[in-house]
Amino acid sequence: MLLAHYQTVSQFELGESGFECGAFAVALNKYAGQNVPTGSPEEVDQFADTLWSHHGHPDGIGMNDLFGMLHDAQLHYQTIGSTELNFQVNQLNAKVALEWLRKGYPLICSVPETSVFDLDLGGNPYTGWDPKGKYHIITLTGISDDGNVLVSDSASVPISERRFPRRYRLSDLEFVSLVAVTLPWNPGGILTSWHDDGTTLTAPNQKVVVKGFREYVLHHNWDPANLPLENEHGQNPLEASNPAQGGGTQQAFHRTVLEWTPARGVFEMWTGQELLGLRQQLDSLNQQVQMLQQQIASVKGNSS
Repeated sequence: MLLAHYQTVSQFELGESGFECGAFAVALNKYAGQNVPTGSPEEVDQFADTLWSHHGHPDGIGMNDLFGMLHDAQLHYQTIGSTELNFQVNQLNAKVALEWLRKGYPLICSVPETSVFDLDLGGNPYTGWDPKGKYHIITLTGISDDGNVLVSDSASVPISERRFPRRYRLSDLEFVSLVAVTLPWNPGGILTSWHDDGTTLTAPNQKVVVKGFREYVLHHNWDPANLPLENEHGQNPLEASNPAQGGGTQQAFHRTVLEWTPARGVFEMWTGQELLGLRQQLDSLNQQVQMLQQQIASVKGNSS
C-alpha cells in the first residue's frame, strides 16, 4: 500500500548543509502525487533549500521549525503524541504508525539513525558516516506487502540512485516524533472541514479558534467532530472546582474545554472534577432556594 509517489532526491549537495533532512521531508511531501510525483527533483531540492534558509540551524531543527516549514509549504498536518522533540523515544510505536498509515496519512518522523534498517540493502543505509547518536527525519509513505514500511528518505541516496520508496524494517524503527500529513486526495483529511488561514482556525459551525488554542488543536490528535461551542473568552476564576487557579481564558468544545493561564499556558480542563464541583454547588443552591421558599410560605401563613 503506497500512499503517494515521491521524487527520488538526495539532501546532500556540495556546499550545502548536511542537516536538511526535515526541509527535504517537507519538500518531498509538497511535491507528492497520487499517481506520479509532481514537480521535478530540482524543484524539490530548491524548495527544501528555501525552507532551510528560513528555518534551519547549523545543527538541525526543532519541532517548531518543522511546523514552520509545513506552514510555508501549505501542508495540513497533525502531530501524534508529544510536540517536544527531546530525543527521547516516547510512547509512539509501530502500532501507532501503522494505524495512521492505514488511514491514508504519510508520517514525517524523527528516528535515531541507528534504528534504520533497509531491507533491500540488508543493513543501515547511512554508509558515509557513523550514525551513532544522530537523529534523522524521514517520511513513512506506506506499508509494504510484508508488513514493513515504505519510506522516502533523502539521506539514503548520497552515493548511488536508490529509488523511492525504500523498504525499512518497522520493528527496528524507534520513533521520537510523528507528524501526520494530509494529502489533497485523502477524503478523510485532518480537520479538512475546518479552515485555517495561518492565524484563525474556523470550524464548520463558524466558531473560531485562535492563538494558543489554535496551536493546541492543530498539534494534537484532535477529532474533527470535536467542534468549539463558543469562542475563547476571559474567565475568573477559570474553574469553580479550583478557584485557586485564578483567572485566564477558556473555550468549550463538544468533548473538552481548553484553558489558558500565564503560569501554565494551554491545557485541558479536568472536566469530570469541574462537573462534580458544579453539581455540588447547584445542589447547595437548590437547598437554599427550598429553604427560602419554605420561609416565604411560613411568613405568608403567619400574616394571613
